[in-house]
Order: sequence, then C-alpha cells, then structure tokens
Amino acid sequence: MMTALLKGHSIIIFPETAWNLSPNKLHLPCNWGFLDVAQKTGKPVVPMVMEYIYDTSSDKEKITDIYIHYGKPIVVTENDNLADKLEKYKETISTMRWELIEEKGLFIRSKISNRDYINYIKSNLRNLEMGKIDINVERAGIQGVNDKFYQFHHINDVPWDAWGNLLQTEEVERLKKINRVHGI
Repeated sequence: MMTALLKGHSIIIFPETAWNLSPNKLHLPCNWGFLDVAQKTGKPVVPMVMEYIYDTSSDKEKITDIYIHYGKPIVVTENDNLADKLEKYKETISTMRWELIEEKGLFIRSKISNRDYINYIKSNLRNLEMGKIDINVERAGIQGVNDKFYQFHHINDVPWDAWGNLLQTEEVERLKKINRVHGI
C-alpha cells in the first residue's frame, strides 16, 4: 500500500473491516493501520461513508442509488498520536453518517411491510457472507455481551416463515406490545 501511495495512486481502505449492518451504531470499531500508513507516507486520509438504496420489488434485489459523502482530508504528521487521530476520524465519519441518514430520510417501521423487512435482513445476511462473517458466531455473541454494539442487534435477527410472516419470538411480542401502546 505504501509503495502504491508513494507512486501517486489512491487506495480505499475500510478500517471497520466489515459492512456496518447495525441500525443502532454509526460505525463499527475501527482499526488504526490506515493511519499508520498515512503517517509513514505523508498522504492524507479522506473519510468516506456510503449508503445504498435497494429495489426489493422483485426476487432479484438491486441497488438503485448510492449515497456517498466525502469528508475533509485528515493529515497525519510524524509527531501525531495515532489514537487521537483515530478519535478524530471516528467523530468525522459519525457526523457524516448522521448527515447521510438525514439526506436519505428515515424509514417509519409501521410503513414497512414484513416482506420489505425480510428483504433488508436477507441483504444483511448476504453482506455478512460476502464479508466472510459467520452469522452463527454473531448470534452467539448477541446475548449477554457488554459491548453496546450488540445491545439492540437481536431486533434485526427475527426469523420468518415461507409466507413472509415474522415468527413469534419474545422480541416480536415485545415490539408488538410497544406498538400497541403507541397506537402503531
């Protein structure tokens, strides 16, 4: 990577190492190796966040829009503390993610059909597979984990039947009760 950068090429690095599939966290834990490369080469880091819009109207899901935001370059000098630069990077991409969410607009759960929700879960599962992340390992980590990343992750791991109905789990019953209380 350093050779390529020093020869004038650009490199895209995903410091989170996987797609951020959590609807509750703006970014995953970031590795700092990209900052080490930037520090050693003197090349700036340009933060970038992406969001996709999918057409789920048929069995073949396809991307219809891609939203990309670029941030201001972050320069890493020889004397910079990489932990401090990593915090600056995480703050930058968190802010950019919020702006992107606002630009896309928010989904209202009561206006999304079970089929839309199932397609969302399926796309997440495909992304996990492409990222070579075992969903069963993820599921094992969901219960009893102190990391806030997993605090609400079980909401997005609701099974469904062949007819597109969400199966009755404790989580589904809890969410239905909350919806009834709020008139949804």
